[in-house]
Amino acid sequence: MEISSRSLASKLWRRIRAMPLVRGFYRPRLPQDRNPTRLHLGCGYTIFPGWINTDILLSPGVAYLDVRKRFPFPGASVDVIYCEEFIEHFSQKDAFLWLKECHRVLRDDGRIGIGTPGLREAFTGAAKDEKIPVNVWEGYGHKLLYSPELLEETLELVGFRAIARQFLGVSPQGELCRIEAGKPIRLSVEAFK
Repeated sequence: MEISSRSLASKLWRRIRAMPLVRGFYRPRLPQDRNPTRLHLGCGYTIFPGWINTDILLSPGVAYLDVRKRFPFPGASVDVIYCEEFIEHFSQKDAFLWLKECHRVLRDDGRIGIGTPGLREAFTGAAKDEKIPVNVWEGYGHKLLYSPELLEETLELVGFRAIARQFLGVSPQGELCRIEAGKPIRLSVEAFK
């Protein structure tokens, strides 16, 4: 049986129209059950099972989400947000706006975990003559490295509370324990809404 190109195009168009889209890409969806909703922002190729893994780059198992825009989630709908190697790619103003959006979608007592190259950690490593990549400051599109105080103050200004620095792989919260990639120049912070 021969299928005409017109028939094939029509079927394909119906399937595409039925897909949830955001500016032409697959849109992340919230689960319909009441299991904890966990959002992994800027995941790249690191997929956490049971999480909504998002990035601006498309790859299997990743939903498209441009975090510079309003998230496609209602307010107070997410339990946990995690990002690693992410916030340093924003200007201070854009990071503040992004954190405001994270605060909006988190439920009361929801938490955020942030792992980022730390300014102090980078300088401490350099002082100890550890091998520090030259491009930790300038390469990979980094715009701002955070000191612990700057990151904590920014989170506080947005409205987060109970802000605490964490050791790599250690978290009092089950979902955030041992999920970091463990890079040597690391500042790891958790906060509650």
